[in-house]
Amino acid sequence: LPIPQDVRPLCRLLRDPEKVVRHQASAVLTQWKVPQTVSYLFDVLQDPSPEVQQEAMELLSVVGDTHSLKAAVTPQSDTPVLRDTLMRLLEAPQIRVRQLALEGLTSLQVPLDFEALCRLLWDPDRMVRQQATLLLTQLNNPHTLPVLIETLQDEAPDVRQGAVAILNTIGDVSLLKNLLSALVDKEW
Repeated sequence: LPIPQDVRPLCRLLRDPEKVVRHQASAVLTQWKVPQTVSYLFDVLQDPSPEVQQEAMELLSVVGDTHSLKAAVTPQSDTPVLRDTLMRLLEAPQIRVRQLALEGLTSLQVPLDFEALCRLLWDPDRMVRQQATLLLTQLNNPHTLPVLIETLQDEAPDVRQGAVAILNTIGDVSLLKNLLSALVDKEW
């Protein structure tokens, strides 16, 4: 059978009160991997049921990719609901969902929450930490510099290198002392 391009009816089943129906719909959507699924999942993530939200996050971690996310999340699609959903997804247990949330927030080109990004600097996934470091620099928050200096202690070399590159573009000479002491503390 051909895979239908309109998966909205199947996505609606992700909100079904019966867990078995939700699981079956999720299994089919996982198998089909239709790119439009991602945009419909953002609607499902608004459901008040924690079980429905969890299943939608798990499905997003499987079917979500950069291409489908960019189609679903654009500056033109920016709404407070979508922004809040993406911010909430920064706390998701699935690494891939957190990565997609950061990519989505970047695509929206909107101001981000400083505290949420700072928490992500200690995320277990180095890609999330690296992306959060880059996004922090876009905030123009006076507290960003000390936070970036802390990331110089990160265990992942690419996160440290990204922080150094960002600090270099800022060009504040007063940071040199902190930068040098951080470099001495780590093996580069």
